[in-house]
Parts: sequence; structure tokens; C-alpha cells
Amino acid sequence: MLPVRDEALRGLLRFVAAALAAGALALALEGRVVASTLPLLQSWIDAIDGSFRTADLSLISDKGEAVIRRLATPAQVLVLGGKVFAVDARTEIATSALAGLMLQPLVVGCALLLAWPWRRGGELLLRYAFGLPLLLLVVLFDVPLMLCGYAWSALVDAYEPGRFSPLIDWADFMNAGGRFALAVAAVAVATALAQRCLGGGKPVAPLPAGGASGS
Repeated sequence: MLPVRDEALRGLLRFVAAALAAGALALALEGRVVASTLPLLQSWIDAIDGSFRTADLSLISDKGEAVIRRLATPAQVLVLGGKVFAVDARTEIATSALAGLMLQPLVVGCALLLAWPWRRGGELLLRYAFGLPLLLLVVLFDVPLMLCGYAWSALVDAYEPGRFSPLIDWADFMNAGGRFALAVAAVAVATALAQRCLGGGKPVAPLPAGGASGS
């Protein structure tokens, strides 16, 4: 059992070191990275939910924290609890999410990709080649869909409590730890694909104590 404990400890140390480094980099670049993606996010958000139109999507400072704020107006007639919401640019719904949430799946996922043991450098490179696109998908389905869910939640809570909305449920799931669960799932898929490409799908067994390692 000692070799297993040693490999687990090395993996934990790799995870902590990678998470600290990636977290520091994310904090340093957070504002510039998020601001540069806002036009793409706005198009993606409007494509997801055609019931609202994004009047403004911007990065603001709220009590010293970077926040993504969305102002949305009805893009079609909505009926909730017997109240009709016409298409009117004067009707604005403001929703927001911390900008740092966007980068969390990438930080956690990249650290986990490095933490799991590997035998050859090529496997680690393949792992990141498969993992980064999957983690970016998690990012696209995280904060953008949450902002859509928040817009619906504001109306549903006020006019038709209890109404089912998949976007509201998705926002609740992501806030309850869903982004981390999806990041772990993306890492698991990427790791399995990399092992299959190089080792016929056989999992990497812990190495003997003192043997060569990917650490």
C-alpha cells in the first residue's frame, strides 16, 4: 500500500501546486480575459434563449469584485401568472455573476489533468489536448446559461412561483457545485481518451516507490 500512498501524495502535491499557479494566473488575467470574451458570450446567450434580448453585457466593479452584468429586455411576448410582458425596450432585467466563476472550471480542470499520474509525456500532452476543449465547453454552459436562468428566475419568482424552467434549474445546479462536477467529468473523459490512444485503454497503475513518475 505504500507505493499507492506515495503516488496519491505526489498527485495531491501536483494538484495543489498547479491549482495555486493557475489560480494566481486567473486572478491576474481575469478582467482582460473575461472582457475580451463578452461579445462572443452575448451572441451565445441570445442564441440560447430567444425570449430575451441582451441590451448590454459588461464587466463592472461591485465592491471591488469584477462582475459580469447583463441587462435584458423581452424579445417576444411573455405570459407569466396571467401577466403579459410585451416587447418593450423599457423593460429591463438586470442579472449578474462573478467574473471569477468563468475561470473556475479551467483552473480546477487543468490542475486535475496534471494531478493524475502518467507514464509518458505524450500522454500528458494528449490529456490536455482532449481536456481543454471539454473544459471550455463547461465554461460556455456555465455562466452564460446562469445569466439566462437568473433572468427567468426574476420573473418566475415574482409572478409565477413554482413554474418549471430548465434554465433556472441549470443555474441552481451550477451554483450547487455543478461546474466542479462537470470539470471533473471532463478530466475523466480526457484522461481515459489519452490512455486509450497510448495504452489500449488500460488505466495507468501506480508506480513502485522510487520508480520513474510523471511528477
